[in-house]
Amino acid sequence: MHPLVKQGFKPLLKFQLLRKILHRLFFFSLEEDPATFATFEGATLASSIDAMESSIEGPLSDHVWSKLEPIYISSRRKLWQSRKWRYGPLFVLDNVKPVFEKLAEYGISVEGKVYCDLGCGTNHPYGTSAVMYINGATSTIATDLEDSDNQRAAEALYDLLQDCLADPDSWHWSSLPRKQYLTRIQNFNFKALREGNLEAGLASVPLKHIVTSIYEPSIPFETIDIMSSRAVLEHFLDFEIACQKLWKLMSPGAIAYHLIDLVDHRSYLSLEYHQWSFLAEDEQWSDNMCNRLRASEIYECFEKTGFKVKAYDVTKKAEMPRGFRQKLKGRFASMSDEELNTLQIACLIEKV
Repeated sequence: MHPLVKQGFKPLLKFQLLRKILHRLFFFSLEEDPATFATFEGATLASSIDAMESSIEGPLSDHVWSKLEPIYISSRRKLWQSRKWRYGPLFVLDNVKPVFEKLAEYGISVEGKVYCDLGCGTNHPYGTSAVMYINGATSTIATDLEDSDNQRAAEALYDLLQDCLADPDSWHWSSLPRKQYLTRIQNFNFKALREGNLEAGLASVPLKHIVTSIYEPSIPFETIDIMSSRAVLEHFLDFEIACQKLWKLMSPGAIAYHLIDLVDHRSYLSLEYHQWSFLAEDEQWSDNMCNRLRASEIYECFEKTGFKVKAYDVTKKAEMPRGFRQKLKGRFASMSDEELNTLQIACLIEKV
């Protein structure tokens, strides 16, 4: 008797259920509200995947792979088109291209420089660093508070480099000759990365990942020539001390590009909050996640530390909900609407 018959077709039914759930998820936009996604459907998907994995023992049989294939195709195609997929090339592109564009605007190149990705995240920790390296950076350092899944990081890097190789016009922005750009890509061990072996995949390239805190950095001072971050600085609760540490890490004349998200991050997780909710909390309040600093306060701290602010652009604005101004507390109550409506800034600072 066939194993599936012995098990009462339970694995097959699980695959069919998972296919229905994935169809519902992936044929609707992944750009929808994340709080809604993370409730019923997210939990159902996770439990169904766990059930599916527990039903698979040993190599895939003809019956099993044929059920997995439609799931793989529908999900992969949808994910590759999403700019929100944190393991995907498009997510890396949206992170790194604005950095290159702003640097180019001021005649700054990454070629021959030591680059640091501050707060690289745990999903695709080498993505931005890899793009900087293939565009001419001498070496790169990616930092975060937590380590990553090395196998998944290797797989994501493999996908990214394949895209950089297949579509160089979308990734080669520096003046580095195209031949050198391609050679740098080939310095990675593609076979090892495809198999999830991160150490072997990076053995011939100068990319590092360091788990460290900005308050006690395990990076030698004055070694970073170019630094960038995306939605990181708002998490430095002692911002003044953090700025002093950034100053020490950067070499004389070094440049840093930072995109800073000024919204209440609880609004990303729950519909109970909006982008300004934390401004109605007492001055002593903290969620241990965001520092609540507004754009002008960050600017002043940069200058106080000694940085020259070369660019300070408001990249996102919106109006507070009607009547919310009356709920503001502490120093926020006296701030202008212009200040409070600023929700994101992109800045370029120089250590002089």
